[in-house]
Amino acid sequence: METLSIAITSSFFTVILISIVIFIARTSILKYIQYSIKHEYDKKIIKIEHEKEIRLKDELIAELMAEWLKKDINYHKLNELSFKAFLWLPKDIATDLSKDLEIIIFQDPTK
Repeated sequence: METLSIAITSSFFTVILISIVIFIARTSILKYIQYSIKHEYDKKIIKIEHEKEIRLKDELIAELMAEWLKKDINYHKLNELSFKAFLWLPKDIATDLSKDLEIIIFQDPTK
């Protein structure tokens, strides 16, 4: 009788131990998959935000160039756009653009 009780007890603990191991393994795999998917979506969101920022900068430069090439230049708007562009343009490009814009601004017939 004692052998039967030991066998039942050891079987019971073995089942519990296997259940715990399966639960931990299942939880770990699910968390790994969740974090993996989250990581991929986070990378995609960062890429989309970066592309959006580039698009906005491109639009600003296009608007600056369009204003610069107009016959009736709005000098206030041209200055505003150039200041916005100078915030993020590399220094050498901003310097070249500034020199080109000075030529236009000094040709302002209203000044």
